[in-house]
Amino acid sequence: MKVLRLVLALFAISLFLFAANLQRVQANPGSIYAATNNGVFKSNDGGASWTSANTGLGGIPVFSLAIDPLNPATLYAGGLFGRVFKSTDAGQNWIPASFGIDDTIILSLAIDPASPSTIYCGTATSMWYPGNGVFKSTDGAQNWTVSNSGLPVAIIDVVRIDPSNPATLYAGTNFDGVYKSTNGGQNWTAANVGMTPALVNDVVVDPANSATLYAGTDSGGVYKSTDGGQSWASVNSGITNLRVVSLAVDPSNSNVLYTGTFLDGVFKSIDAGANWNLVNSGLQNTLSGKDHLPLIIEPVNPGTVYAGTATGVFKSTDGGTNWASANNGFPASTNVFALAIEPAAAPTIDSLIAQVGSLNLNSGVKQGLMAKLRAAQESLVRVNAVAARNQLQAFINAVRALERSGRLDPATASSLVDTAKTIIDAI
Repeated sequence: MKVLRLVLALFAISLFLFAANLQRVQANPGSIYAATNNGVFKSNDGGASWTSANTGLGGIPVFSLAIDPLNPATLYAGGLFGRVFKSTDAGQNWIPASFGIDDTIILSLAIDPASPSTIYCGTATSMWYPGNGVFKSTDGAQNWTVSNSGLPVAIIDVVRIDPSNPATLYAGTNFDGVYKSTNGGQNWTAANVGMTPALVNDVVVDPANSATLYAGTDSGGVYKSTDGGQSWASVNSGITNLRVVSLAVDPSNSNVLYTGTFLDGVFKSIDAGANWNLVNSGLQNTLSGKDHLPLIIEPVNPGTVYAGTATGVFKSTDGGTNWASANNGFPASTNVFALAIEPAAAPTIDSLIAQVGSLNLNSGVKQGLMAKLRAAQESLVRVNAVAARNQLQAFINAVRALERSGRLDPATASSLVDTAKTIIDAI
């Protein structure tokens, strides 16, 4: 009995430390990167300060960024002259990674969340002329090949990947609308029904339901599709400027969206795009007539939003209601073209997997429990909080079933359930 009390006491202590660590993760977001006319900058303190992260970039403007979701120390940056650069040390150093890409501008980068060695980029020869469409690498940017079959001759402003099915891609073009591939970029078809011919500046996929998409266009505002891009309808109620340049979906509540517009700043919807309200306090006068306004949301603190502007970065900690400059460390006249933030970490699920691994259970039963946890972990990597919660709840249900059948003692079952609930609450 004394041994059991000691074990339970030690477990309670470990659970307390686990919860404390989880709270620290929530309070301290991952590193943030900004692609600017002065290269790449990095913040490790939620935008309070920024430092140059340019070694090896050669001083070129950088227009696009992507972070490996499974190894956040690996980054890619795209800029002028068809140049992609890669860092494997969290931006401290960069090396060229452009072999196979013709002279062009890298406007967009996208990483396959399930296989991060697969990367796509969208290109142009200048900000106004088509490039060579989409390029694809399957070896971590060592080599690139054209992946254009079915695409029009157009600037590819954005490439997005369906996080639940990474073989499905969307490309936003200038004046030709959205194109879709269902085979990893081998072939593309127009996905524009209901969308007037438009320059598509951004496309986002709902992390909770990948059949739902939003597209930001240069003249028609925001369009929404609920059938994977087969058809679109405009959703602009409340938006006063239909030149939409960016979109962001709250990873924890996909009814909440933000859109950046040319000159009028940021609008927010809390009903999946049905209605929008201006959320510009502290921000509106910073745009300086520039048409780039990248937006990112902290995955662990979704009320915190960052906007890149012609005068650096602005930050809101109250869901866009108020904004303040977050520019300490940027040179004067810094234009921010893209922002990237480390994905939500999931080390806590690793701890729960280790707990399951130590249980005295049939190996098949253990593997079943671990499979549910790994599925939740993968959903977090793909920024699909709803799926992660559901998979953790399935784990809890399985644990309770084992307890009812007598294969798991009540104390162990309760400790596993409490830990899983703590993780769910933190997502």
